[in-house]
Formats: sequence, structure tokens, C-alpha cells
Amino acid sequence: MFGPTVNAKQTYDSGQPAEELQSDTICSMLEIVGSAAGEGYEDMNPLRTILAALLVGFLALPTQAAVISAPDVTGSVDVVGMMAKDFNFTAMSEVTITGTVASYMGGDLTPVWDFGWNMTADADPFIDGIFSFTNLTGATQTFNVLLNLPVFPAFSPGLKSGDLSFSFTDTNNSGAASVTNISWAGLIDGISAMTLFAGDTSCGGVGCGFSLGPITNGPLPHPAGVASTLGIQLSFDLSAGDTAIFDTRFEVAVVPVPAAVWLFGSALGLLGWMRRKTQ
Repeated sequence: MFGPTVNAKQTYDSGQPAEELQSDTICSMLEIVGSAAGEGYEDMNPLRTILAALLVGFLALPTQAAVISAPDVTGSVDVVGMMAKDFNFTAMSEVTITGTVASYMGGDLTPVWDFGWNMTADADPFIDGIFSFTNLTGATQTFNVLLNLPVFPAFSPGLKSGDLSFSFTDTNNSGAASVTNISWAGLIDGISAMTLFAGDTSCGGVGCGFSLGPITNGPLPHPAGVASTLGIQLSFDLSAGDTAIFDTRFEVAVVPVPAAVWLFGSALGLLGWMRRKTQ
């Protein structure tokens, strides 16, 4: 396993609330536009249409939460017909926070599996991690794994991307190992939004091993963005006594250039044209 199961959670205050920062920025933008027009922003009647479009676009932008804490990453592992368990990775991991990114390290040992994780997550959002599974039973088992990350604030549009690498070994030295019926899906708001791989793999020989990847997709446009959650769904059949390791990531990024920036630039350009025309 990757590490002990402990309880840990840390919170940091980022300082000035995002709403105050946004309000200050709006005032500054109005003053700049007013200066470009050669008048105070309270007297800019001819520019109301421009300013209205500008401010609506700016106010529509998502703001970063003022208080940063480890997102409550949850999930489940279900070995069909044998055992199912829900996970709160935040409560079951050793958690550290760097900036807005939280790291989770831990493990879970049962009669059916030895499961370990070393994962990072950010509510902006992405999930990235290495997940290890050893089948402790005497037969091939079907594993269904779910990871779920709450996303705040909601945003649209977005760019989605994913990657997957995996390996497995003949841990019990039986002379063969296999990971079959593999499927991977990136979930947005609980619905599959991307797939990466579906197939069967195997190796032969005492202590044999196999690896594949990285398999990648994206970035691809996702106009709807993310309303509430981001997740990964992974399913596979693992041979008895053997170990599989999955290294995977799923991310939806905010479109890099906000609409308000374009509006702001367009407004300044139009104001400059208007001043040159009147002169």
C-alpha cells in the first residue's frame, strides 16, 4: 500500500474575499474607460451600452473561493459478487495542500483487495493519481472503481482532457497474469464525457509483467463546462493473486481567455476610434 490510513485536513485563508477583489476591479475598469473617453465614468452616457456589455461579461466570470481546503474526494470500489465499499479519500488519507492542489495518500486492506492510492485533486478541477490493486482472492475478479470530485465554482465553457497508463505483474508467480475487460471513462456531472481505452491484456512466464501507455485524449471543447462534479470510472478484471497499477488523470480547464477580457479590449478600441473620429 502507499501509506497509512489517517485523518487529516488543512485549511488556508487566501486573504481578501474574491467578491471584494471583483468589485475593486470593476471600479478600476470604469475609471480606465472614462479616462479613455476624456470624462469621468459617471458622465459617460454615450458609453452605457459598451459598459453594460463589459460589466455583464465580467460579473459572469467564476471567482475563486476565498478559503482553500482539501476537496472531499469520494468514491467506491466494488468487486462483483464479493465486496463493495464506499470511500471518503479526504478522511481516509494523509492529506497535504500546496496552493489550491490537495494531495491524498493512503491505502485499504481487506480479504478481497489490497488497494493503495497516491492522488492529487483541485476543485478548479482535475483528478490525477496512481492507484494500485492486488487481487487477494483465488480467482479472477471484476473491479469497478469510481472517483468523484466536487467542483466549485461551476463554469462554462471548458476544455476536457484525459490520460491513462497501466501495468500489471504476476505477483503470486503463477506463471501468468492478465487485466481484461478494461474500460475507462471521464465523468462530468455524473455523465460519461470521454473514453480512453477498452481491451484485454495478458502476460506469460513466472513473475511476468506488462505495461501500456500513456493513452491520451484532448484537450477537446466541452461547451457545457462543469456544474457540480468531475470523476473517473474504471472497470477491469484482474487475475488471482496479481497486482495492477493505473496512473490516470482527467481534467476540465476553464477556457483560457475570459469573455470579459475580449469585451474590455473591444471597448477600449471602440473608444479610441470614437475619439479620433470626433477630433
